[in-house]
Amino acid sequence: MIKHIVLFNLKASTIKQFDQFVKTTKETLSKIPGVQNLSVGLSIKPDARYNYSITMDFDNERLLKEYREHPIHVKYRDEYFKPNIEEYISLDYELI
Repeated sequence: MIKHIVLFNLKASTIKQFDQFVKTTKETLSKIPGVQNLSVGLSIKPDARYNYSITMDFDNERLLKEYREHPIHVKYRDEYFKPNIEEYISLDYELI
């Protein structure tokens, strides 16, 4: 099992629309084959380096690769995610 984690900070203009950001993220990314356990999180630590997260699981690296290249993901990333965030980091781990 692969855990895909994206940690990020929203632009100030998007923070006010966080509920819509969560809804759009979940509705959009959950349509992609292979995505499991999709969740969006908010840090409980006030001084966290990154205040928000998106996490999801994939059965294997092939499905993660297909997700990255999927047209729904590419459009979401380029037209919705990146324009609404200040900075981000993406991490992938094999769960043991």
